[in-house]
Amino acid sequence: MIQVNEIMHLSLFKNFSIIAGENYVSNNVNATVILEYESSRIHYKGYGPGYFVLLSYFMASVNPELVHDTLKTLIQKQVSAIAIKKMPSEEIPEELIRLANEKHVVLLIFYEEFMEDLIICVNESMKTRSQYIINEEKLHNVLNRIGDLEFARKTALEINNHFKPYLLAACLTPKDLESNLAVHTFFDKLMYRQFRKNLSSDQPYTFVKLDSNLILLSSFEKEDAERTLKKQMSYIRMLLLDIGMDLENFFVGVCSEAVEIKHISRVIVQAQTAASVCRLEGKDHMHYTETGIYKFMLPVILNPLYRNELKEQINKISQYDDKHESMLMKTVMTFTKNDRDYASTSKECFQHINTIRYRIKKAKELLNVESDDELVFITKCNMLLEGMGNKD
Repeated sequence: MIQVNEIMHLSLFKNFSIIAGENYVSNNVNATVILEYESSRIHYKGYGPGYFVLLSYFMASVNPELVHDTLKTLIQKQVSAIAIKKMPSEEIPEELIRLANEKHVVLLIFYEEFMEDLIICVNESMKTRSQYIINEEKLHNVLNRIGDLEFARKTALEINNHFKPYLLAACLTPKDLESNLAVHTFFDKLMYRQFRKNLSSDQPYTFVKLDSNLILLSSFEKEDAERTLKKQMSYIRMLLLDIGMDLENFFVGVCSEAVEIKHISRVIVQAQTAASVCRLEGKDHMHYTETGIYKFMLPVILNPLYRNELKEQINKISQYDDKHESMLMKTVMTFTKNDRDYASTSKECFQHINTIRYRIKKAKELLNVESDDELVFITKCNMLLEGMGNKD
């Protein structure tokens, strides 16, 4: 599945223009078709939401009634989008534009591209998305079965059967998390080069989507892995530049060791942790060895029982905020960021210091903890969990 706005970021669609339905470009697309004006299909049975329809407007000069009735029928069936190939001088009737806006249908126009090429472009993009969704699920399975080393080894080789014996991992978190569009666009650019070997080191690598993160898995012979570990950031920068991506768009966390591929989960978790701490600390990149106390929070994050209990605790603060329209969560987060400094928290929250003291006391009561240290530990665990993109 793909969204209309994601289709418009594909290379062949860069010159398309939206003439209606601009607010509905998040419509999902699961089928792309070229429309033919055949009387047997005049009612277009089966067309509806999820369809991206390509059609030519050339018959409008010969039989405008047929073309406009066809467009009206498709719009009323609420297909996701209609892309119309026409001459620059031709105009789409205002009536159809209004109807498309009413029915939440995106209308696009284009002039030169071949429809067959467009179909192939969209279908290939959907196919590649299916592949990286499969790989994402495989990584989730590995992380959910930590300790099953043989399963991990086999799964790693399913993701990339060119992998060499040792792995390094990096986690790249987009600095702009407003949308997954950047991640999808990244994979649209990348997929055909996924198993490409770096020309200078001849080492296979693979990018895998994992929630809102990108995981880079690089494989080496042991001696090459140890050498690359020392210059991993320059290696990552080189790979991203090679595929037209900018390292500055990501927080980057890297693992602290090279491991046999059966220990893939270890380096992934290390990289995720480092990337999450990068976001929390406002740093562009970080090595796992630099994560300090956060690494000791991993047992809480990775244990489902503790993780669920943590979420239940944090939800008490959120629920209190919702009920009383208070700012406990923001205050606690700011208090944690400022290393338990009441004066700095007061200044940043624009509140009297006594108000901050009251809010922190209330938060501790809700969480049933006594000390500021306990409150900060729970908050940091939650921040790390959110930073790792956990969707449980």
